[in-house]
Amino acid sequence: KQAGGTTLFRYLRLPEAAGLFSALGERGILLRHFAQRPQVLRAGLPGDETEWQRLEAALADWTSLREHRTKETSP
Repeated sequence: KQAGGTTLFRYLRLPEAAGLFSALGERGILLRHFAQRPQVLRAGLPGDETEWQRLEAALADWTSLREHRTKETSP
């Protein structure tokens, strides 16, 4: 969920912030994770279409992995 930002970045609030931080970091997409606010991330906005596509692909992979893990742990 978007929680604010500027023309250069967005604040995001989500329960899985630490997981998203790690997953995108492994793909070279850097976010800021706040120790005092563990559910908040700050993401710089991509500068061009190629960077947007890279971010979208990384988010799609992360979402797919989360859904797969949820199905594995569901009774």
